[in-house]
Amino acid sequence: MKIVWDRKRTKASIERMCVRDWQEAVAEAAKQGGLGDEEVEWDTYKNLKQQIRLEQLTAAKQDRIQLKEESRAMRKAMRGNGYSLEHRMKISEAIRAKWEDPVNIIKPFGFLQCLKGKLTVAYKRKGEICRVI
Repeated sequence: MKIVWDRKRTKASIERMCVRDWQEAVAEAAKQGGLGDEEVEWDTYKNLKQQIRLEQLTAAKQDRIQLKEESRAMRKAMRGNGYSLEHRMKISEAIRAKWEDPVNIIKPFGFLQCLKGKLTVAYKRKGEICRVI
């Protein structure tokens, strides 16, 4: 019985070696190609697939970067003073007119004297301040 199984194992081993040799011969012939064909590597398909995947990933990354920059520019534009040029000019004219009007001008020392005369501070309790007009 042992001899029978040894023969079967030997036969199977020889068959595997023949199949492997045949596969290597076919692979070498396919690699070299026919007349006028260029020689390719055995894993050309895998390499091309990886290269295409890499190009897709870099393109997707570039798209994400471009979208980020566009959204950042949009946020910056929206964040700025959203007033039109005409509105800003009206505001600046109103401020300028206010500062040029002698009634609205308060001299700093006059303002302090005014406060000193109108407001007095009295202490009700410890730490509490109450203003009396």
